[in-house]
Amino acid sequence: MSKSAVMNIRRVDFSVVVPCHNEAAYIGNLLHDLTKQTIGLQQFEVILVDNSSSDATSEVIWEFARGHKELNVRLVHEYRMGVSRARNAGAAAAKGTTLVFLDADNRVSPTFLSGLSHHMHEKDSVAGTIRTLPDIADVRAFFVFWTLELIKMLLRRPFGKSYVHKSLYKDSGGYNERVALGENVEFLVRVKSLAKRNGRVFGHIRRPIYCSLRRFHKQGYFRILLPWLVAYCGFFSLQYQTMTSIEGRDPA
Repeated sequence: MSKSAVMNIRRVDFSVVVPCHNEAAYIGNLLHDLTKQTIGLQQFEVILVDNSSSDATSEVIWEFARGHKELNVRLVHEYRMGVSRARNAGAAAAKGTTLVFLDADNRVSPTFLSGLSHHMHEKDSVAGTIRTLPDIADVRAFFVFWTLELIKMLLRRPFGKSYVHKSLYKDSGGYNERVALGENVEFLVRVKSLAKRNGRVFGHIRRPIYCSLRRFHKQGYFRILLPWLVAYCGFFSLQYQTMTSIEGRDPA
């Protein structure tokens, strides 16, 4: 049996699913973080979903993959615009037993996946959310992100970056592709309900990952948080703007 065939039958614990729409400037940072993970690189894969990018996102990913063959990187193309469609396309291609949904402008520590593995085994957790903080020192941003964390804990209505056992994801039906803003709230509320119904734990990772403030810097905190709050309350008909549309770079 060839070495490649042996690699194909090894168990993959995690599939890190990352939607990418014009993320050439950011995705390399997250990929670099994932090469530094303290768990074996054969234990996870990275599913990058190019969601109809008009920049060099795919080229950046392929160039990184060629230079870091130890990292199991897979590129999926989803030509229908929408972050929910992109996440579902990535999940459909995933081989891991647990799906980890991140964004292209996230940063993670070397112990991110090992800590997630420990938490899932210790708490018997099949799904959950991940604490997120800003990637730069900014007092206003820290206040906002801490407030969002308190809302998540006190109201127990989940949102944000997440991990979901693949069987639970399938039972939930995945992301609702008709929801543009608040899609992770709608999805995670269903996942949490299913987990509880099955007597399993919906958890929360307290060790943070980090998020770019680019959207806040472009649109301002009020214009970001008010529509998000409306969506969080269950009004999912609002439209989501990509960074490309905010910056006026959508192709004609």
